[in-house]
Amino acid sequence: RELNLVDSELRSHWETRDMDKRQGWNGGGREDAYDMETLRLELALRIIRRCTDWLKKKDRLKEEGIFRVSGSLVRINTLTPKLADEASIGDGATVKVDLDEEQIHTVAGTLKHTLIHIDPPLLPSQTWKALLDAQFSKGSLKARVDIFKERLAALSQARLDILRHVFTFLREIVSEQASNRMGAANVSRVFSATLFRHEDDMKSALYLAGGQLPAVALTVLLSDALLDTCFHPDSCKPCSLDDLATALGEAESGLTSTSDPQMVAHRIVAPDLSEDAEESTGGLEGPSSEGRGGNGW
Repeated sequence: RELNLVDSELRSHWETRDMDKRQGWNGGGREDAYDMETLRLELALRIIRRCTDWLKKKDRLKEEGIFRVSGSLVRINTLTPKLADEASIGDGATVKVDLDEEQIHTVAGTLKHTLIHIDPPLLPSQTWKALLDAQFSKGSLKARVDIFKERLAALSQARLDILRHVFTFLREIVSEQASNRMGAANVSRVFSATLFRHEDDMKSALYLAGGQLPAVALTVLLSDALLDTCFHPDSCKPCSLDDLATALGEAESGLTSTSDPQMVAHRIVAPDLSEDAEESTGGLEGPSSEGRGGNGW
């Protein structure tokens, strides 16, 4: 079955579920309209939850280089539609996909693959620009975070559900940095173009290469712009915004890439399609429409 499941199939699936089950599926208990974009986002979130729930067990988050080390693209492209089939059936699935048969980096890659296939992107272009403008304004950290809060709160509930779930999970990854070597800066660098890609892929590539997009992701990860508390990148414990300021500045200073932005952009927008390249996907996974294969949630 195609990754972007046919609308009629999704409609049929949801029409057979009562409102209580619909509310339980996305965990929000809300009664808003379930348009097709919302259905696709909730389907994506169901897959994301399957991956994160599995990765959090048996010390898998301690795997060195998790989300940076390559996973098999062949395995990821095989696993993703299986999870999509399972998610579309929902609670009625009689046979669950056995993730224990997969490698950690395959499941991690499937999570990123699912996120990067969300289309349109999680952030509308106006929100994307507003966050970047706020990130590099001369105002205080509190002023920056206040703008972030305002802009993120305006997103649809389905998009907020995904962002909150993923950033909560990313904090758990950072908490294991002594083992996995994935501190806050590394996590932000790896996930920024996946979570905050622009509809113009070249813009995503250039702002990733320059370190601006990872800086936005780092602010969201460590501040209370999206989640309930600030998160100190060293102690990995809740902290005040004042206590975070110094640590955040130090983490941001290491985000600017020394690579040539045009070369990085080329790697992202024009990936190697040779047979050898098809076997794996690296940590610097780009947001190109070519790489996404034209499918979207």
